[in-house]
Amino acid sequence: MSSLIKRGAVWYITWYVDGNQRWKSTRIKVSDDPGGKSAKQVQRDHDSRAAKQIAGLEDERLTIQDALARQIASIRQASVRYQGDCKARASRLVKWFERRGIVLLEQILPKHIDKLIEERKRAGLAGKTIKYDLDQLKAAIKIANRTRTIKPIAVGAWPTVARTTAMRPERVGAYSLDEVTRIIEYLGKRQQRKHWQIPIKLLAYIGCRWGELEALRVGDVDLRGQSPMVRIESHKTARSRKEQHRYVEVHPAILQDLAALVSGRGTEDLLINVPDRHNACNVLTRACKALKIRYRRLHGLRHCWISTMLSAGVPLAVVMTMAGHRNLSTTQGYLHLDPKQTGWISRLTTANESANDSTKNKPV
Repeated sequence: MSSLIKRGAVWYITWYVDGNQRWKSTRIKVSDDPGGKSAKQVQRDHDSRAAKQIAGLEDERLTIQDALARQIASIRQASVRYQGDCKARASRLVKWFERRGIVLLEQILPKHIDKLIEERKRAGLAGKTIKYDLDQLKAAIKIANRTRTIKPIAVGAWPTVARTTAMRPERVGAYSLDEVTRIIEYLGKRQQRKHWQIPIKLLAYIGCRWGELEALRVGDVDLRGQSPMVRIESHKTARSRKEQHRYVEVHPAILQDLAALVSGRGTEDLLINVPDRHNACNVLTRACKALKIRYRRLHGLRHCWISTMLSAGVPLAVVMTMAGHRNLSTTQGYLHLDPKQTGWISRLTTANESANDSTKNKPV
């Protein structure tokens, strides 16, 4: 058994081998860990490895496939679609490593990650997609490291990749309200595409993601009171069951459509039969082409919803809550202001003058 001591400003582990004292730095500063809580964790890991060596026991030889299966099992509360994406990603990773003769988790080296990133980039994948692959692999390794039955793998030494936007940046951005209105009117005039109006409206006026749209049920819509609300189930950003749902105020433009959808139906019924996402992208692409609008993906409708609220002066904290964002930087990425917009200062001056006049006229 080892002991934990202070040497200078750093925590050290000390133990004896054949009567000779050995030292090993934990690389944890005393100022950063005054109580030695983190240093004791390092000490326990050291003692565990030493005990295995004395007992002649070997570390668990965990395969990459089993490690990824454990990671997928740890996200049982996630949506079916997200779990499906993780399974497909895990399958790709396992096949990639198997083609190079790498089966065990401990065989993965930083040079292999470099090659993985290089091949993914050559294939034309965006940095965001590559980062998702690495994040899932790192999550599987962190879960395996916590069991203390495998040789610890230092994922911190792995190369990283920046989360970039799509390979076609011209498709990233927000539609304007005028463009959204034109798209909806265009779909309404096409008999074969009229059923696409409701999904497009929900994406543009409630700001839900496509996966959240698929999960919406009649019971999630509450049109009573002065502020009708829609409850949206989001597994993407929820960190606990309390944060599993968020509430979004219903835009007046979608109020009548929602009232017709929930009328006389059971609370557990799906709100709409959501069509295939790929077909939705195709329909939106054709509508934009016919109207000579720059196509900005389906997600551009959610960008429009958030940008409109921020531009209208809705408090940032309210927008973050309704959008389901945890970080301010995420919400700022959805703000798309027209650089040609002017008159802000004049409107501010007018508002201040009106406020001063009302104060002067206020009876004492």
